[in-house]
Amino acid sequence: MRHNPYRLGIIMRIYGLILSIVFLHSLSSPAFAQRELILPNTGPDLSQLSDLMKEIQERPLNDENVISFIKTYQLKLPPAFLYELSERTFTKNVDEALDWFLLANIRARYDGLRCKDMTATQGILYLPDMHAGTVTNYIMKDITVLNAAAARLLQRKDIFSNTADPWWICIHGMRAVLDSMYGKPSTDYLTDETEWQTLRDKLTASLEKPITQ
Repeated sequence: MRHNPYRLGIIMRIYGLILSIVFLHSLSSPAFAQRELILPNTGPDLSQLSDLMKEIQERPLNDENVISFIKTYQLKLPPAFLYELSERTFTKNVDEALDWFLLANIRARYDGLRCKDMTATQGILYLPDMHAGTVTNYIMKDITVLNAAAARLLQRKDIFSNTADPWWICIHGMRAVLDSMYGKPSTDYLTDETEWQTLRDKLTASLEKPITQ
């Protein structure tokens, strides 16, 4: 029995159309939906934070869910996430992006200065390029744009209210690296809390000093 090639072609096209519809429907199902971002434990265990950052960076820069999530939890997330937020708000609002960038910088420095091992602070230098390259390049063209951002930042009451464990930066110090090599837990890695107000005062003073080229 000979098959009608014309009829067979129609059947194949209909079959292909059905498969396309099924595939598109599956993309909109919960199994393929974008997973809801969840705030992990922000203590010394950095694995969950690392997974969260990876998931965030896999999403488009204009993903409003990511932007909203970081804004909501900006007091609980390490500064790297604020740099990420700066990059994501840059195309819509440059001033807002600069504000998040400078807040990330101040909080990163504050966390770094609270580490007993001062070699850890070198890790701060890599954050802007890693998470806010576009904003960094914009600032490098005229660093004085940060003066207005500094003035706005000084009006905030939550500059040093972040609760994320500074271990995210202390882990980069030589002491932590050696402890890891020898299987020793790094538990005593922060300076005494009585010293922290002095650090806050110095960082605040740095915001009050005009930035020049």
